Amino acid sequence: MSRLRHDEQGFTLVELLVTLLVGMVIMAGVLGLLDMTLRGSASTIGRTQAVREGRSGIDRVGQELRLASCPSTGPAVLSATDTSVSYYVSRPLTNWAATPVVERHTLTYDAAQGTITLVVSPGTGVPPVWSATPSRQAVLATGLSQTGTTPIFQYLSYDAPDSSATSLISAPSGATLSTISQVRVTFTALGAYPNANAGSSRFASDIALRTDDPSDTDNTPEC
Repeated sequence: MSRLRHDEQGFTLVELLVTLLVGMVIMAGVLGLLDMTLRGSASTIGRTQAVREGRSGIDRVGQELRLASCPSTGPAVLSATDTSVSYYVSRPLTNWAATPVVERHTLTYDAAQGTITLVVSPGTGVPPVWSATPSRQAVLATGLSQTGTTPIFQYLSYDAPDSSATSLISAPSGATLSTISQVRVTFTALGAYPNANAGSSRFASDIALRTDDPSDTDNTPEC
């Protein structure tokens, strides 16, 4: 025992190197597992955020489009493109006997910003003259991108007045604006982690305009 207490031999260089190598291998495995766990957690967070933002956006856009009203003259949809749609809105006041407020609502998709915005312009007269100064602006959805080559906004009309089948309208304008009964909204909501595409979710909805009365056997829009 006395000899062992005074033994100063210690470890050899080879033993130290082997121990260090084994420790580095174990540490690398632990760090790899930790990195994989963090990446999985970040991807889940990103997808959850994309689903939340996308669902909120599609709901708000749908609520807006259902406000489309019949004007005194002309169709409810005033203009329609792949990235923008304008429609007439007659907004009642608290005093039901008062003349409703006439507005033009415009939804626009901005590819650079990844947003869908709403611009509300008040109108006066019949037919309305729209003010150049918006009365209200709001961002309805953020973190969006186009889904492949599918347009953000597409427009559908019934194949026949007594048929529930619909078909897409190609480049609606003029007389075809009055036949629009539904607006199809399609976009991809992008996740924030670990990158935009990894956590993305696709959303699509066919939104029936209020001018289409589902209880009416004639499916032609009322305006």
